[in-house]
Amino acid sequence: MGLSPIEMIEVSTEDIPGAAVEVSKDVVSEAMANNVELKQAQTELRAREFKLKGEQGGRWPSFSLTGQYNVLSKINNYTAFFDKFQRNNVIFGVQVQIPIFASRTSSAVAFARADLDAATLALQKKRSELSLDVRRKARMVREAELAGEVARLELQLAQENVRVLQAQFDEGRGSLKDLEAAHIEENDRWLAFLDANYSRQQAQLELLHTTGQLAQVLQ
Repeated sequence: MGLSPIEMIEVSTEDIPGAAVEVSKDVVSEAMANNVELKQAQTELRAREFKLKGEQGGRWPSFSLTGQYNVLSKINNYTAFFDKFQRNNVIFGVQVQIPIFASRTSSAVAFARADLDAATLALQKKRSELSLDVRRKARMVREAELAGEVARLELQLAQENVRVLQAQFDEGRGSLKDLEAAHIEENDRWLAFLDANYSRQQAQLELLHTTGQLAQVLQ
């Protein structure tokens, strides 16, 4: 009983396109610029800043210049009340608004400042957490790439072993038992290679998601 010769299968990996193929030294900067959650924290901080400015503006008097232009008529009997009557009449004035509830305004300012401080701390914490998370996931990508390369080399070695044993068996110098064991080993190496490749792609996708580049890659 003989086994037909097998063909060597070229082993290749399917890379995620874009920046996930190689971990750039600027990956943290990319995350700081594109991460959605960080952008939300920055927007919240700006909203708190505007709120504080608005509350602070309410504690001081406000001034505004007002004016009115009138064209008067004699039928209104203005001459009976004013020694000098002018048909074209212009009135200027200054409007002053003084806040009455000063204590209430001061409390609102204090609350707005506390909210701003909380938003500032939240943004700083988010930046720190994001930096650590990106570095951790970048390290995981690198480790997954190395594991994938090891799995690829082990698969190639198993394929070469099958080729050699197949040639020996065809020449009558090898045993069927050794050849079957080599095929089993090759199948196991195939499964290990596929698992390693899947893990690598998962790590790359997670890194792209954290850096905010996943949408760009999937376009």
